[in-house]
Amino acid sequence: MEIDAVSIMFYLSDVTSHDHCFSIVPETHNRLVDVNPLDVPEDAGVDVIGPAGTAVIFHARAIHGGRLKPNSSQRRTLQAYYSHWSDQRTAEWSEIPPRLYRKQDSALPPHFYAKWNVTNILDGVGKRPDDLDPNLPLAGVIREVQKRGKLQM
Repeated sequence: MEIDAVSIMFYLSDVTSHDHCFSIVPETHNRLVDVNPLDVPEDAGVDVIGPAGTAVIFHARAIHGGRLKPNSSQRRTLQAYYSHWSDQRTAEWSEIPPRLYRKQDSALPPHFYAKWNVTNILDGVGKRPDDLDPNLPLAGVIREVQKRGKLQM
């Protein structure tokens, strides 16, 4: 129960049953917490499809991920995790603009974006592949992960 965060994902493009999509294994955040993610079959879970503007709110502890589908159109999403400011980060995929983490705007809450430079990331969530250069810009990481995903299909 070490993951205490919720997430929201917005589909910025239409996602049909033929497209890469978000998939989640229901109840693995609460009732089925003893399920080992390695024991979950690749085809388990519920695919979430919907038009652009669809919002999915879920507990980050639930087993979830992207479901890759052959011949998919490109899927665009925006995802945010919310947790207590003093907890570990739940992902290292985010680049937070300096204008936000430098707190030049006194109207920003003091702990908002408090984890912008924290490298202590929870295991099993939002981690870059270990074999990638940690200094690789986010766009390069995304390109590499997409390339690896296509090779697996």
